[in-house]
Amino acid sequence: MIRIWTHTQPTATSRPPQADKEAVSSRACIDFELIQMRMKRKTHDRCRGSAYVLVLMVSVFVAVVGLSAMTAGRIQTRTANASQDAAKAGYYAQSMVDLGLYKAMTTPGWRTTHTNDTWTPDYTWGEAIVTYKFVDEIDGDLANDPTQPVRLYGKTTVNNTVRIYSVKLLQPGGATESPEMLLNSWDPATPNAGLQNIQEWYWHGQYIEPTLPANATSWKVTRVQFKARSSTGSTTDGVTKVQLRTADASGLPTTTVLEAFTMNETALTATPTWREFTFSNVSSLTPADHLCLVLEWSQGSKAAQVELDWSATPPGGYVSTSGKEAAWFTIGAQALLYRVYGTYIASPPLAPVAGTWRQEVQ
Repeated sequence: MIRIWTHTQPTATSRPPQADKEAVSSRACIDFELIQMRMKRKTHDRCRGSAYVLVLMVSVFVAVVGLSAMTAGRIQTRTANASQDAAKAGYYAQSMVDLGLYKAMTTPGWRTTHTNDTWTPDYTWGEAIVTYKFVDEIDGDLANDPTQPVRLYGKTTVNNTVRIYSVKLLQPGGATESPEMLLNSWDPATPNAGLQNIQEWYWHGQYIEPTLPANATSWKVTRVQFKARSSTGSTTDGVTKVQLRTADASGLPTTTVLEAFTMNETALTATPTWREFTFSNVSSLTPADHLCLVLEWSQGSKAAQVELDWSATPPGGYVSTSGKEAAWFTIGAQALLYRVYGTYIASPPLAPVAGTWRQEVQ
């Protein structure tokens, strides 16, 4: 048996077995690398997304912490400011009670100058707005009975914080009358003296405001003195009416004559001398009552001459008229030379009642 071996040339598409193995292996390696690259890209993308989310979360956290800190700071600031306002308002309110008590103790007629249950006008004291008031809790009338207790309120507003404190005040009993004393005068050592004629159309007078202690409840006039002389005419038949009248709010005489005397020119000398008149019916005056001494012409061409100080500034001053009752006017830079004596009735000073302090508004 004869075997014939035929050698076949390889074609372009055919590969040796070894080459196929290598090609398969190479392709497998390439595919594996591609898979790894894709896996790495996905992993990288996932890492980048996670980092972005983390950064965003951290940013939000920091923002929340910052806002919380700012809010807490504002709350603390407001709380501290409110606490300071409350402390200041409380201090000022108690101070206003002290001020009201001082006013009552040092102001004659305070019961008539204050209106019951009415706050005084607001006053700015530093950063506070302050006021006070008196309240008669018995009958609502401060002026009708000085022995009735009153409640004194002090109020303060600092920003939006209000504080009110109060205390009851009592006027103790045991009122006493003072000895006779000089209540009002104008009698300088070296006056710029001059004379005025008392004539039919030309009367003269002096506004009188007594000097009283704050705890005075009433006063009266006992004596009045002024300087006068006879006129320069050839006759001395003049007559002058010496009167005490009530005064109006402008310090001018009213038509109400409380008591009057007659001064005859025949009793006067040629030089100014002190003339004195004793009064007994000008009494039970309140501390808010003021008077006018009036020298009214009654008879004669010139009833008399009265001495003035041309450079004086007493309370109210000199008053005169150029038309009898119809035209009274004040000349503040001049004054009669005069002295007014009298007495007053005073009670012990107002005092807070123990255990009556109250905080009205917290």
